[in-house]
Amino acid sequence: MTEFFANWKLKRTAKRRLGAYLDLTPRLSLKEKIRLQLWQNPRLYRLLRSSVVTLQKLLQLTAGRPANQDLLLVEHTPPAVIVERAPECEPPAVAIFSGTVGAARRYRCENRVDELRLAGITASVFECDTEGFTQARQSEVVVFHRVPWSQDVAQLISAIHQRGGKCLFDLDDLLFKPEHIRWLRFSGKHNRALEDEHRQLTARYFATLEQCDAVLASTQPLANLIASDTGKLTHVLRNALSVTTVNVSNELMNGLPVPTEQAILIGYLSGTPTHDYDLQAAIPGLVQLLKENAQTFLVLGGFFDIRVFPTELRKRIFGAPFQDWRLLPGLIKRLDLIIAPLESANIFTACKSEVKYIEAGIVGVPTIATATEAFQTAIVDGQNGWLVHPTSSQDWYGKLALACTDHGQRLALGRAARQDCLTRYTAEARATQIKQILEHIMGNIA
Repeated sequence: MTEFFANWKLKRTAKRRLGAYLDLTPRLSLKEKIRLQLWQNPRLYRLLRSSVVTLQKLLQLTAGRPANQDLLLVEHTPPAVIVERAPECEPPAVAIFSGTVGAARRYRCENRVDELRLAGITASVFECDTEGFTQARQSEVVVFHRVPWSQDVAQLISAIHQRGGKCLFDLDDLLFKPEHIRWLRFSGKHNRALEDEHRQLTARYFATLEQCDAVLASTQPLANLIASDTGKLTHVLRNALSVTTVNVSNELMNGLPVPTEQAILIGYLSGTPTHDYDLQAAIPGLVQLLKENAQTFLVLGGFFDIRVFPTELRKRIFGAPFQDWRLLPGLIKRLDLIIAPLESANIFTACKSEVKYIEAGIVGVPTIATATEAFQTAIVDGQNGWLVHPTSSQDWYGKLALACTDHGQRLALGRAARQDCLTRYTAEARATQIKQILEHIMGNIA
């Protein structure tokens, strides 16, 4: 009975820490969750149909908490992506287009605008439409991030080249040839349709890439593959945090208390429904840890089904819905540890970036990650995080057990990760590099 109450108190502590981020219906489908939320809150439904709802108001309505609780946001910001268009009379030096949405667009395009402006270079993100292509014709450099080939793209590239400008292709995943899709693991019943759609897209990506003068890649393995397959001049330009993310994280560091040793929350946060195979690499170690350490809890964020875990452990697993990026730092700050497992022997995952490390590190939360090139670049094992051998499930258990039993080291590594992110992964840190890359491209491509 004593053990029962002790475990109950631990679980209550974990739930309180997650607060408004906790998904109380992890077994429902996304459609069922949306229906439940809208049925319970008609005002939320009306506001979601409005373009002026702020995230703070949304948080207040869904959680019943004060709008400024935990300093989750610095300012009122609508949840829709804001695309800046350059004034027609002053075309930006660098025009950026993206053929995708979500985190990829944010890191490779919207954050890039921050970096360029800090380097003293005018830049804007444009939509892939007639207005955007027309406005970009006067720019010196045009960057195409995952933009599929079209007649409009062909005309814009021709116009830029005629003026002596340069066109760059930007890529953050191994998605420039149709044969790469076999390495991308889609989950769900529509995976075959998604594979077919991505094969068609990558063929058009490659067509755009071929007409560009150079390529920007998020990791060294990705850059190596692009250069060897296409012969294009390729530069590594790693992902970095936006000015807004750093500001929000700084507020959180001052506003949220340091986690205690009572309940240990391990987070795995997914941004896309393509990570089931990645998580499988860590599941044996997680299951062993959850069985042996009653203080540990697992938080699965985004697109996951807890039914992949044994039934007796599911009561120690919480779900957190997919988060708007401005709320994500608040969720991560509530966790003790982030894990970033990746499927081994897969060239797609070998090319992925270290985003999970920087998103956790900026709020002082350490990461255990598979030792790919990107994570080896970011993490020094035992100093600002932990690295796991790609093929060792036992190594996962060992690092998880170490991180969960040594509270002092966990906090120390979190502090070191934050300092590293502030030094190497901010817009200011990337501004000098991107300016040097552009100068090299403009001066070395005839």
